Amino acid sequence: MGSEYEGLFENKDSRGFSITVEDLAITTVQQEVRDMLDLAEPAVAKISDKVELMPIPGYSLRELVLRCIVRKAYESMSAILDLARLRHSLPAMSLLRSMCEELIFAKFIKSLPSEDAETYLHLTTILELHKGL
Repeated sequence: MGSEYEGLFENKDSRGFSITVEDLAITTVQQEVRDMLDLAEPAVAKISDKVELMPIPGYSLRELVLRCIVRKAYESMSAILDLARLRHSLPAMSLLRSMCEELIFAKFIKSLPSEDAETYLHLTTILELHKGL
């Protein structure tokens, strides 16, 4: 492409970073993900805000763990978007990795029969408490 056209595809932002067509595409994707998070926010709030923690008949430890994973994934994705916007890709990758691990764990917990999931989570909680002592 001739040099007379390079200015059409490159620009500088207020910090002096070069902005290309690729950057504009990434910004568009980031905005789309932000819009999806905005749509999900009321549902995330409904399942993760003001959760009763008192054991009652029918109390499900699996449900509580899954609610926590949903909230953390939502907050992690929001942080990843902010970090990517600021061009801090390494911290964003570490958040993305932990988010993926937690979603894999959620799928595992959901795949277990209810009684087995409750037993597994209860015993894992006790083990982690003993490790911490």
